[in-house]
Amino acid sequence: RMEFRGEVFVSRALRNPQMRGCPVCLREDAETHPDGAAAGQAMRGDWQLREVSLCVRHRHPLVDLWREQTPTKRYDIGPRLADIREMISGGDFEQPRVEPSTYDIWLDARLATGRDETWLASHSLYAGTTFCRLLGAELVRHADPSNVGNLRAAQAAGFEVARRGEEAVRKALRELAERATGAKVEPRGAFGDLYSKLSIDYLHEAAFEPFRDLLRERILETWPFAAGEVVLGQELPRRRLHSIASAEHETGIWATRLEAVLIEAGGLSPKDTRPTNRKTFDAE
Repeated sequence: RMEFRGEVFVSRALRNPQMRGCPVCLREDAETHPDGAAAGQAMRGDWQLREVSLCVRHRHPLVDLWREQTPTKRYDIGPRLADIREMISGGDFEQPRVEPSTYDIWLDARLATGRDETWLASHSLYAGTTFCRLLGAELVRHADPSNVGNLRAAQAAGFEVARRGEEAVRKALRELAERATGAKVEPRGAFGDLYSKLSIDYLHEAAFEPFRDLLRERILETWPFAAGEVVLGQELPRRRLHSIASAEHETGIWATRLEAVLIEAGGLSPKDTRPTNRKTFDAE
């Protein structure tokens, strides 16, 4: 773990062989410092946070400046900047400007001042930014396939939901679950990396608990898990939902007869066209 700007992160979120930066900031450093380029240029800490992708001040994407596996060489900043001084002053690293998203502005402000007026204010910045990216990637995958793999699009989409709070997150998760209508689609298929990361990589990370709870609740409201099964690290004390398929398995009653009885009793709609393992009803 590392503490950075008053927030705790895993070290890999800040330490990376690839050193990034804003070339416009570095060029301005050199132009305005009286002692010359080498003395005037400074690397900013937030450039190395993997969830930061833009210099908000200059609306410039962060770019790769150098790559070095050995930390002592990687952080020998003076010689490294001297190696690329001419490229910086000549604008070789500069790219077209982009408009900051609300995510970019929010993250820049929270790192600079700690100010946060969103629902994420009460959550770890490490967990909050990670959740925004993972949720946003799934939202983008369904809404705009042309943007799949676009980090900034995922961050912006996830933040637009998360900043509004739990109800907005629940709604987004419900919509993702409702799109997963196939007979063989399980939570991993519906929620992609969001499920995979929260169920494996971040399963024992306390900072991610609020986000795991929201995802677990949606999963249990959608899929018919049996008592004793473990969902995102928690054992289910009782079954909440049955499907036609799971009820047939437990009772031995044919699926067609079960469905007819449930429709007559009002437990299922006759217009429900989902596969038998997705036609769910309250287990009680």
